Amino acid sequence: MIKMPLISVKLCQESYDPTVTWDHVWTRDSVVVMHRKLGQDDHIVFRGSKSIEDWFRDFKGWPIWDKQLGWCHAGFLEDMRDVLTEIIAVVGPNVYFHGHSLGAARACIMAALFVVNGRKVLGVYTFGCPRPGFAKLKRILQEVTQGSWRNLNDPVPEVPVLFKLYLHTCELTQIAAPPPSNDDSVLADHHINLYAAGIEKLYGT
Repeated sequence: MIKMPLISVKLCQESYDPTVTWDHVWTRDSVVVMHRKLGQDDHIVFRGSKSIEDWFRDFKGWPIWDKQLGWCHAGFLEDMRDVLTEIIAVVGPNVYFHGHSLGAARACIMAALFVVNGRKVLGVYTFGCPRPGFAKLKRILQEVTQGSWRNLNDPVPEVPVLFKLYLHTCELTQIAAPPPSNDDSVLADHHINLYAAGIEKLYGT
């Protein structure tokens, strides 16, 4: 049986590839989310930052109050309820959420929206995930199976940095997939292909 982290990181890789076919694709402003059914399971995949609008959402790092989820990152929460309605309309009872970077934070928020609306979530798998909300969001997901990975010194899981009350929804697992030697950028360790290499190394045997 293929381990879920391997399935998840492959789906996240494909979310950046415009040539890949999905069962459904929804776009709400900069929120881009894909759906693929594998057997009896529905997989919901949130794409990470790719457009200028995505980066604007990343920098909307102030907390905003949600009556169901508590304090959340304003940019990550934006437009998510509109997407929730469309997702619920097509999925069955076996739902997984996946995402890389900005998409990872959105996957956590969407999973929490499912839970507070009485829907079952089988798992949430994220890569290079920033902190999406405060303690209430983490509590909502505490009974959900989760996996979250950080590659080397990827800085994205350390943000937002201005509000120390932001938390990850689960413990991070460290992986080690080095970038090319000529890449010394701040986000060198953050690329989805490095996460795929690290996950393959960890779970591919």
